[in-house]
Amino acid sequence: MCADEPWLDPTLPQKVYFEMKMYAGYQHLYTLVYNEDGEYVATVYPAQGLRETTWIETSCAGGRLRGVAETVEQPTLAVDVRLEDGQPGMSSAEAGYYYSIDGAFRKYYSVEVPSYTQTELIAIQALELPGFVFVRWEGNGVALDSEGNVREDVTLSPFVGAGQPYTERLIYVKCQDSWLAPTSRELTAVFRPCTHCGHASTTDAGKSKGTRVGELVGDEPMQNTIGCVAKSGISDIYGCRWYVHKLLADTGNSWYTQYYDSTDIAYFVVTGISLQHGGYRAPSNSHQNGLDVDVRYLYTDGDLDVEASVDLISLFLTEECKYVFVEIPDVYNAFDGHDSRVRFQSPHTDHFHVRFADPDGGPEDDPCPPCQESYP
Repeated sequence: MCADEPWLDPTLPQKVYFEMKMYAGYQHLYTLVYNEDGEYVATVYPAQGLRETTWIETSCAGGRLRGVAETVEQPTLAVDVRLEDGQPGMSSAEAGYYYSIDGAFRKYYSVEVPSYTQTELIAIQALELPGFVFVRWEGNGVALDSEGNVREDVTLSPFVGAGQPYTERLIYVKCQDSWLAPTSRELTAVFRPCTHCGHASTTDAGKSKGTRVGELVGDEPMQNTIGCVAKSGISDIYGCRWYVHKLLADTGNSWYTQYYDSTDIAYFVVTGISLQHGGYRAPSNSHQNGLDVDVRYLYTDGDLDVEASVDLISLFLTEECKYVFVEIPDVYNAFDGHDSRVRFQSPHTDHFHVRFADPDGGPEDDPCPPCQESYP
């Protein structure tokens, strides 16, 4: 060291740093330091917050030193992502990802956990990517709540019938077994594609009222956004967050930015989409797979505002829109001959009905393949 740095005073003590690289499954505890004669000099511990780095004070005049790192085996936490049922043609990297809420996961992941934190609570969040939905967590051991108590109401077992799956995106675990002994853990975030399967409208021949002809997988309740709110107290506001919900949010934002100042109408109201998981929604045979949306006409001072309603419907006539059903002559006539997607159909006197195209690309009345598009 002194030869490399001739400006150093060889009689003054200097800090000499050691960096220890551990193999997976081991943690650096401390380093035993010996002089060149093999005599014990000191025990030095890792610098605070740096599990691989330690240091000792010495001088160039003090002779050579040798450090021996002492290690201990520690538990690890491995997290993975997979697609449910191994969807063909898709990789798990397309489906979603995970991240740690705090720094604890990184310490366990890199296997450098101090012995006094063997039971440290670790929070992991799963997030789906566009076109996919989070299904559940699987793994060994048990899930905990935010206070570190065992969740008796859910299971991480992948076996059917083992109990209620853990379907919340945020999970808490510790690297210990049921007897509180340190042990390595494995977690897998399971995702699946959103699907919109089957469809029937009130005019479809051979479809009786009450028939379940649609299904919606990966659905979530609509969230209020700028310019677009759901009617309070309704339960049939489920759809794909990456498709219908995003289209509604985009339309709401367009309405607010383009028409709020001139109409003094801040938002439109969605009065129905689909029930959770899809299926028959009385009294209509449509609204079964998250592709049909009812929107209330716009009113000013309690009276129907035809011009504002026409402007709003125009915003819905994007490339994703298949049809808009109305039953108010003045509204219909504004589009007659201009856009054939706007159709006059009963019963739509207090709301208009928007039907979006199926993003899965399948026929309307047949089961369709999972979404493979990525909605921005």
